[in-house]
Amino acid sequence: MSQLSLSFQAVFPLLSPDDIYQNANQTLLAVLNEDRRIERKPAGTHGRVIGEYHSMWANTSPEGGIVVLGMENDGTFSGCARLSQSELNDREKAAHIYCPDALVDSKRVAVINEQGHEDFVLVFRTCYREDKVVCDVSGNAFSRVADEKHKLTADEVHELKIDKG
Repeated sequence: MSQLSLSFQAVFPLLSPDDIYQNANQTLLAVLNEDRRIERKPAGTHGRVIGEYHSMWANTSPEGGIVVLGMENDGTFSGCARLSQSELNDREKAAHIYCPDALVDSKRVAVINEQGHEDFVLVFRTCYREDKVVCDVSGNAFSRVADEKHKLTADEVHELKIDKG
């Protein structure tokens, strides 16, 4: 491996969620593993579950994180082109419906899927909320611990509310 590619790979762990979102393309998304900044989900993931991830990122300091919809846990791109327009709309408005206090941007990023066809993934950028604990519509709050979604206990929610003022 060349010195340049080693240097380039050394930068990946330092990219912020904003850096990832702004520069999202198939190459970048393929080299990033799930961690404290990024979560991969298949296209068929229900909007309610996506809402839980928006809560998680909104409660994960210091920067929140990214959800890539249409990407499998093993890093392959299954894509979102197979979804109907109604299903796409449901996924894109999941934050509004299932986690309305989360601050979320989204965009479509072109990829070549695992079958070699042109496709796309939905990339969601959820920002950390310094001012409040963000719950989903079921009243549950989540946070990120390394590469996992953690449902907050009542005591943890109370502590987080104190921390956020």
